[in-house]
Amino acid sequence: QQPAESALPSDTAALAALTIPAAEGKPSSDPPLVAAARKSPLLNRLSPVTDRMLQDPPAADWLQWGRTYDGHNFSPLKLITRNNVSNLRPAWRTPLPGGSSMATPLVHDGVIFLQTIPDTVVALDGASGAILWSYQYKPTVQSSRKMGLALHGNRVLVPTSDLHVVALDAKSGELVWDHAITSGSQTSARTQYQLRSAPLVVGNKVIQGVTASFSPGGGFIV
Repeated sequence: QQPAESALPSDTAALAALTIPAAEGKPSSDPPLVAAARKSPLLNRLSPVTDRMLQDPPAADWLQWGRTYDGHNFSPLKLITRNNVSNLRPAWRTPLPGGSSMATPLVHDGVIFLQTIPDTVVALDGASGAILWSYQYKPTVQSSRKMGLALHGNRVLVPTSDLHVVALDAKSGELVWDHAITSGSQTSARTQYQLRSAPLVVGNKVIQGVTASFSPGGGFIV
């Protein structure tokens, strides 16, 4: 949107009466699927995420939910400081479907991997915001809120709303494997098990927490 010639009013009642115009472009609930490996040099150059990378990630990467195993969520990059942070401006905008989602984006070799509603994973070009590929899982229940993904080797590890963990090819978004978690009986929506947390990769193991705040016995880890 172009800025107006007049300044915003200082009166709170006048401000409350203002309407912010909607941004151009309607968010899509079904992002386009791209033949990524053939069309994206960025994905072709994507390197496997090794155990050593997860233990000591490159400064420009964010390879797991808390960035490092200690979960400090701290970036060692130093280009942005307290003195210049006010100069930041939007570089690009990619519409995503609206909904209950709180996932942390993962970044590796300039590619952003993000989980969004409804049970959709997208890979984006970190420089332009272009969608390189997307994968939409079709759960048997309503799509639920999730906190993120995991990366290991050439895989993107994804928790689903109906208690599956799936692995996608990081370069193409194609399904590699699908593992269902057996949860036993659930008596009501209030006692449903959910996969809220991001998977955790340790060595050759994928560890997934299962939440169950109101279920007898509580949640569990697989």
